[in-house]
Amino acid sequence: MRHWRLANQLCQALAEPFALSVGEVGVSASIGVALFPLHAQEEAALIHCADQAMYQAKAEGRHRAVLYSPIGSTDAPTC
Repeated sequence: MRHWRLANQLCQALAEPFALSVGEVGVSASIGVALFPLHAQEEAALIHCADQAMYQAKAEGRHRAVLYSPIGSTDAPTC
């Protein structure tokens, strides 16, 4: 599943601390994944599905990727 590998690599890369003039900082990501044409066939609908998955990732504790699921069950590996 390439989409999980890519989403997890992105989460991990963003989690690496980096130096600013005020000190070291870090960020985390909540990523929603929606697949064309599985989840939607139009751009706006696909973005909506990914957005819903992102909110699910945030609700599950952030710093993770969630695959959109129309019935509410998600597959959410932590980054």
